[in-house]
Amino acid sequence: MLGYPAPGELIADFERNGMGLDSITTVFLTHLHGDHVDWNLREDLPNRPLSFPNARYRVHEADWEHFTTDELLADLYRGEHTRRSVLPLEELGVLELMVGETDLAPGITAFPTPGHTPGHMSLLIASNNERALLVGDILGSPMQATETDFRYTPDWDGPMGIAARRDILDRAEREKAIVIGSHLSYPGWGSIVRWEGRRYWKAL
Repeated sequence: MLGYPAPGELIADFERNGMGLDSITTVFLTHLHGDHVDWNLREDLPNRPLSFPNARYRVHEADWEHFTTDELLADLYRGEHTRRSVLPLEELGVLELMVGETDLAPGITAFPTPGHTPGHMSLLIASNNERALLVGDILGSPMQATETDFRYTPDWDGPMGIAARRDILDRAEREKAIVIGSHLSYPGWGSIVRWEGRRYWKAL
């Protein structure tokens, strides 16, 4: 988030593992809320270059249209994130908008899961018979894997968010997929399990 000194351990992890930030060619943005975009550019450097200088930054067109309205950009808090961390992507020519299901790489497919925001997207990672679903903010808490119909307050459209949550949890259970979420308990990925007839997310 703005004002914080570092994006978790991401940049440091690249350095520790000897990976160049310039080796990344695609950055997938599930949606355009501030806590998902504020390190598109390096907040730890005075000239704020792109965090991944050779990447295309991919997001759904509906989120771009929603977050760049005059009304939202004028909002003191919400507009700041878009003005500071999203609009520069377009200005630098690295923003690519998606519509509908989009293959980002072999075995990696982005697909719309609107509700949390108009253009919220999730990600399917598939290899042979193994599956993982990166669900972004469809689940605001592990509790919502069990209490699926509990509304997540930041959702743009509550009923639509609940429907997206039901659909992706059903899919994860059906396909025995790992579920990765932005606001799930450490380490952020886990499996869907059943206990006494109820569904739970269990960290791995």
